[in-house]
Amino acid sequence: MKAKILSTLTVVDEEETPELNTTSLRRWLLESPLYPTALLPGGPVTWEAIDNSRARATVAMSGYSASLVATFREDGSLERFDAEEDGDLTTSYHGSGEHVYRSEYKEVSGMMIPHKFTIARAAKGKLMPFWDGYLTNITFGSF
Repeated sequence: MKAKILSTLTVVDEEETPELNTTSLRRWLLESPLYPTALLPGGPVTWEAIDNSRARATVAMSGYSASLVATFREDGSLERFDAEEDGDLTTSYHGSGEHVYRSEYKEVSGMMIPHKFTIARAAKGKLMPFWDGYLTNITFGSF
């Protein structure tokens, strides 16, 4: 994992580890409602029903996997993703987060995309938000 400011000053340079790879998959899953076709059956995500409003979403790649529990509203929109285990709050970085709440769905290119969301760490029954944002514009290109 590498992060740079203005593409020049390196501020994060982490070597690949199983934990980092799993965290990266979870982060991808947390962000996937912004490109909802990634969540369709037959893609990288498998679904397992839990009850009438929840399902476990699992993404797997290169021998690694990450799962989150999705909670759906009565209208079918994805309300939230939650990890089934507490986050490791001892790491020097926030990881992927263990909770994301989504709202304000709007149609974009024929898909309903959430425009407001909060990402949080979660442990011991507490949510600790570290990102709260609102999309002002999103477009999808064609290939």
